[in-house]
Amino acid sequence: MPDVILAPNPRWTAISNNGQVAAYGYVYTYDNDTRQPLATYRDAAGLIPHENPVQLDGKGQVLVYWLETPKYYLEVYDGLKSLGGNLIYSQANYPKTDIDTGGGTVTTYIDIDNYVRNPQFFFWRHGASFNSDQLSTQAYIADDWIFERSNEEATVTIDRRTFTLGQTDVPATPTYYLEYDCSAVGSGGETYKRIKQIYESVQTLENTEVTVQFEARYTTTPTTLEVNFYQFFGSGGVPSATVETAVTSQVLSTDWTRYTATVSLPTVATKTLGSNGDDALWLGFDLPIDSQANVQITNVAVEPGNTATDFEFKTAEEVKAFLPNYEDGISILDLGGDNSGVNDNTPAFEQARRIVLSLENPTILFPAGRYLFNSQTSVFDIAGNVTIQGLGYVEIVRNYTEGSSGNALMSTSITKLSVRDVKFIAPDGTSGGGFVAFGSDASNSASMPELINCSYAYEGAGTCDYGFIFDGSANDDGIKNVNIKNSISMNGATISDFYLDNVKGGSLDASITSNMIITGTNSTRLCEDLNITLRGANTSVLAFDWCNNINVYTCGLADCTNTANSSNVNVYGNISGTKQSYGVNFVYIAGDDFANNKVVATSGNVTSGSQTLPNGLIMKWGIVTVTGLVEIANVTFANAFPNAAANVMLTPRTSMPFDSELFTQMYYVSSVSAVGFSIEWTERGSGTWSFMWTAIGY
Repeated sequence: MPDVILAPNPRWTAISNNGQVAAYGYVYTYDNDTRQPLATYRDAAGLIPHENPVQLDGKGQVLVYWLETPKYYLEVYDGLKSLGGNLIYSQANYPKTDIDTGGGTVTTYIDIDNYVRNPQFFFWRHGASFNSDQLSTQAYIADDWIFERSNEEATVTIDRRTFTLGQTDVPATPTYYLEYDCSAVGSGGETYKRIKQIYESVQTLENTEVTVQFEARYTTTPTTLEVNFYQFFGSGGVPSATVETAVTSQVLSTDWTRYTATVSLPTVATKTLGSNGDDALWLGFDLPIDSQANVQITNVAVEPGNTATDFEFKTAEEVKAFLPNYEDGISILDLGGDNSGVNDNTPAFEQARRIVLSLENPTILFPAGRYLFNSQTSVFDIAGNVTIQGLGYVEIVRNYTEGSSGNALMSTSITKLSVRDVKFIAPDGTSGGGFVAFGSDASNSASMPELINCSYAYEGAGTCDYGFIFDGSANDDGIKNVNIKNSISMNGATISDFYLDNVKGGSLDASITSNMIITGTNSTRLCEDLNITLRGANTSVLAFDWCNNINVYTCGLADCTNTANSSNVNVYGNISGTKQSYGVNFVYIAGDDFANNKVVATSGNVTSGSQTLPNGLIMKWGIVTVTGLVEIANVTFANAFPNAAANVMLTPRTSMPFDSELFTQMYYVSSVSAVGFSIEWTERGSGTWSFMWTAIGY
């Protein structure tokens, strides 16, 4: 946890030299010395980082906790830099020493004529249609608009609808409108149901007269629509109760109608803020509870004063400048997620999964904290690239028992998924399944998957069947170009820590506790062309089947196994067990300590061993047995020399029926090559003859 300070004024306010606040402006924060982006925090514990840039509220303010070291360099813009925002202020060595620019020479500010963001519902980066299950009890719908309700009994939908080109019923040429529809009440029991927008800081517009306007109608079910402001004093500690201010209540018509109302928001003087820094002003369109309803809305405005001016059209670029910055991806916290380890994050993740591929940077961000998932999430099944990125120390907790061993908390069929900087947890009392499954379907595969700096562990008696699954068995192409880097199983899975099936190409750098299974399905669906660096424990096993062209560099494993279905599988390093099992074309190349102690691989179908010597030469050894009156015996190395064999030496292992001096004149080595050699005789008797041989090559 970083050391953070609340200094010098946590309610940071940007005001230009003429007294205008930089409402909804952006503060970019950098390391003062390196000018690399440097995070600020929402909370005193330093667990919840702000987005960078930090967007100011309607009063040009934001609650900021700063790192104590290093110092910051700040830049304040009236819009996003990437969209041409203007620099209105900069400051070095903040918060210790003020060296600022701007002052009297800067007059740029944002002149607010409408405090509502995305007022014509133009941007829908969270999706354009939401059913009742997707809406749950809270969901982000159009950009910067939230739907929330007290329970999920009613059947509701929210959709983006399109105006007919050239329509004249609604001014300012809106492209879209929002439609809410409740078609069934269910068992009822609702206490609230609303569409709302949040403005950071409960001080926004406090003690101020404002005018609200909007266009609305219904088409299928007569509806009364209420509009209210809510002054929410935050959570944590003992905050004051939320203050509701009624704006208007309207019985809607089937024709588009403009509704206006003026209201004065109360002062917040004498009130108490919560300790979590999440106080805010809400604008709420309160929908009928326990009742069917239909509402269509657009052209929403909140403006200072007591006069409703004509609604002003804004270009998409102008509207986007006031919306959340998704350049770095979308934070699950901004979708209603919880990093305290208390509430379920499945609904927030489902919404992130639906919208992430529509973003310029398709990344789901997990700021530092602990995230519970009470159920399996849906499969990423759309072509594209998605990153799940932990920011700081992140725990993702699979807080349920999975009945099917092959199911994972998160999975992909064809989406290229990259998971980075996350620790997965199986808590006490849970079992089954896995954490992440990279897969394929009959015609597509999740190529180029990544697992970077990830791990999994148990708490208490928690377990899992698999840790991480890479399963390309559904089609011949399999999963291509896997990248596993610095990923660890801290507890052994009941089936496999890492499971790879029909994976073709890539590199793996991992640590296992139980085992890693590398397999194919058949001769056309092999696991092949992999370079693996693997660390293990004294119980760890590396198992191969249906593999080809795999090189493993390892230490600390207890055992390696293979079958005759594999070829060109090479394991370099140390295996601590006394027995290694080998199939056809499988070679164990011992580490120095094993070679020095004369530990050689002799079990299985291949009886030869191999060792790279300190001078770079390669030594191979083995046993050959010859039976009958043959004049030539051919020996093939189980693993050919890269270039050539330089010398082969023979030592008899069986007693000869004549003196050794005579025998040494009866046999010799011939046809020495990179792949083998021959033994020839000028004269010999019948029987069985056995030799130990040693070959040196390069």
